[in-house]
Amino acid sequence: MRNNWSKYVLKIFWVAGLIALIQVSMHFEGILKFNISTTFDPKYFAWYMATAPVFIGMYISLICKRKWSFKINVSMLLCITLPCFLIAFYSPVGMTIAIFTNNSISIPFPNWMIYISTSPIPSIVAGLTLILGLFGNKETDAN
Repeated sequence: MRNNWSKYVLKIFWVAGLIALIQVSMHFEGILKFNISTTFDPKYFAWYMATAPVFIGMYISLICKRKWSFKINVSMLLCITLPCFLIAFYSPVGMTIAIFTNNSISIPFPNWMIYISTSPIPSIVAGLTLILGLFGNKETDAN
């Protein structure tokens, strides 16, 4: 039986890990901003801005899970995770396709999609619901 203080220690470690993850994320962001200022190539930064929040969302989901069993929650993956991934990676994929095809393939970029896809919220939700959807349990299936 674990001591009563162990649940507090685990949550303190989780907060310390979150701070470390944010520090590493900010370090890479600084490196990529310097790279943009020297090479004028924004595609890596666009991919980073879509990918880094996914990892933060996955880390946030660690505090939400109590039981770890591989049980897929298909409705969460299809109705929440997949659309959030599509929204989050719409701009980087479109930018990459345009760069590699020398703008011979035209991908529509509606203004509302650019505003939504450049926000970190869809990426965070995608990472959070990816872990919750893959490691669902009976509590999440009931909802």
